[in-house]
Amino acid sequence: EYYKDRIYVLNQLQSHKNVICFDSSGHFLFNIDRIGRAPDEYTFLSDFFIDLNKEQLVFVSEAGRYVFFNMDGRYLYDKKTKAPYLPCQIIFNDSGYLVYNDIEEQSKNCDLLILDTATMDISCRLENFGEITYNTGGRALSSYRGHILYYHFNDTIYEISTLGERKSIYYINCGSAHADSKELINRKKRTLSGDDLVKFIYSQLSSGRMKYISSIFENDRWFIINGKEGNKKHAFKSFFVLYDKNNKKSYHSSNIDFGFLDPSNTEMQIVYSSDDALFCLINKELTSDEMTKIEASKHLSPEDKH
Repeated sequence: EYYKDRIYVLNQLQSHKNVICFDSSGHFLFNIDRIGRAPDEYTFLSDFFIDLNKEQLVFVSEAGRYVFFNMDGRYLYDKKTKAPYLPCQIIFNDSGYLVYNDIEEQSKNCDLLILDTATMDISCRLENFGEITYNTGGRALSSYRGHILYYHFNDTIYEISTLGERKSIYYINCGSAHADSKELINRKKRTLSGDDLVKFIYSQLSSGRMKYISSIFENDRWFIINGKEGNKKHAFKSFFVLYDKNNKKSYHSSNIDFGFLDPSNTEMQIVYSSDDALFCLINKELTSDEMTKIEASKHLSPEDKH
């Protein structure tokens, strides 16, 4: 998340997750790491987001517990949903916290839930339509200046800014193999369930036939899709697609010339979009050749090169 010249990152590169804060130049400021059982601690961190109205960091923790911090990482208070537990993939909106309905206790006719920020009551935001296969998509949600988008299993991006209404905005074309895999999964649902269904879905993802859409973002110019795809070695590689709203063109990360990085062997994803910038997280050890290209770059300032 990006807020007032600070970057807040969910760090998943250790035994337990924590949140790290940097300034806009990438300098480390502090981290929030409160694993424990004290009143101001948590035993599990699923995700986090920023409540813009309250200017607070909200940590999604264990058993429906939400832990609130100020923007400098100081513990404030915690709340619990009355029932039931809500998973991750939550975004903030003026009307509350939005989340997909992956909860068996909730109505099967409700696709999107809203969690009231004051009472922590749960209600239906959007009625279900069509069939959704669980564990097969990132359940991605996006909120930008009151414009709410969500990803459905049929690979369509819908606008749901108006309560109870949906409007198709974009369609993600991941190829015929991807579409065939999804159709096959829907047929397998008639004979498989539980772990057997999950294993079959994983086999389609790891084979590279089906893409995993993990998150979506937008700003005034760009609509962004993050995803993962497998290969025959059963390894997953991140990718992203940028759609330019102005010229109606799409750009896949593997075809973007970064000047000093080889996208074919670089793990990267868009992690946030502000009004005038996109933030890309790159996870790799730079080679000596890439370091040389960085030093020779005419587009990077000395501080950025460092």
